Amino acid sequence: SGVGARYETEDWGAWTSSIARATHEYGSGWRYQMRYDTDILPSVNVGLSSERYQGDFADLTRYGQSSLGSGVKRSLNANVGLGRWGTLKGNYVSERSQFGAPSQRLGLTQQFWYSPNLRLGLQAQRELHNGDYNMVLRLAVPLP
Repeated sequence: SGVGARYETEDWGAWTSSIARATHEYGSGWRYQMRYDTDILPSVNVGLSSERYQGDFADLTRYGQSSLGSGVKRSLNANVGLGRWGTLKGNYVSERSQFGAPSQRLGLTQQFWYSPNLRLGLQAQRELHNGDYNMVLRLAVPLP
């Protein structure tokens, strides 16, 4: 369970904050989130976020990445609108957990409509600490 709020300004972007509590058979914990988004140009958006996990907060989005225990996650995102070619998204994520090694990831994603019936998505991500990387090609077809 949790609660959050978003405050938008005309000239200075948007602030978002939330707090959540998770309870499960192994314990309970808290997550605190803050995010700031702003448009620096008409087609360029930048965002900064910070999350702090305390206690045994369990988050399914972190499954397999030490989903229990205290930790900190910070990210920087940039979105560049490319018109017909969709939006190019770049992100940098730094995570430090009570259990496990620190993680830093750098990624790029782009999705665009190739035709009215086919959307293409390209994604590349690199783990900076150990050199692991992945590349993904997504094909999406709308259902009638």
